[in-house]
Amino acid sequence: MVNVMEIASELAAYRRRLKLLGDYRESALKAILRTEAIFVHIPKTGGKTVIKDFYGLPQHYWFGHAKPDFYKALLGPRRYRNFFKFSIVRDPVDRCRSGFFFGKGGGFDTEHDQEFAKFVKDMSFDEFILDGHLEQWSDRYIFEPQSSYLVSEGQMLVDRIYYTGRLERLFRDLKMAVPEISHENRSQYKKHKLDQKIVEKIRSVYRKDYEVIDF
Repeated sequence: MVNVMEIASELAAYRRRLKLLGDYRESALKAILRTEAIFVHIPKTGGKTVIKDFYGLPQHYWFGHAKPDFYKALLGPRRYRNFFKFSIVRDPVDRCRSGFFFGKGGGFDTEHDQEFAKFVKDMSFDEFILDGHLEQWSDRYIFEPQSSYLVSEGQMLVDRIYYTGRLERLFRDLKMAVPEISHENRSQYKKHKLDQKIVEKIRSVYRKDYEVIDF
């Protein structure tokens, strides 16, 4: 039986692909079609390493931090259904701290990054957490919960989750030679042992992440 809705979705996806800028058609889209693998890139989880080492692309030739719905609309339901969908996750405490220092250092110098850098200019990470600012920023960019990229209506949207620092398994799963992992875009900051109150507050903000991901 012909699925009229699916045919309409495939045609809409085809039109979206035609409208893509040439750089993206020749880089990110072509790489996804070649590997039949869709990478959902969550901010501050080491994803640029995957873009470089797995897809063989310059790190800026990707679809940013697009969520699964974007790929479904771009590729069409048939490809989206059949392609391998994966993401990388990171313990929320470590990710939060990395995101803070990345943002404080100016991030990628976007308007949003400039806004955040100005906001935390004279603020320590401990103050950012204990004074309740994480809650203020937790629905935005660097600090958006990882679960918002992975789960909808209680359903996991990707086929497999990998963990920052353990990307060798990705290459083995796809029966590829394991390269020397490049560790792109690491935040540079001096780590210190976090007070338990800070850890507990971060975990409270990201409680859904801990509920749906096995950290």
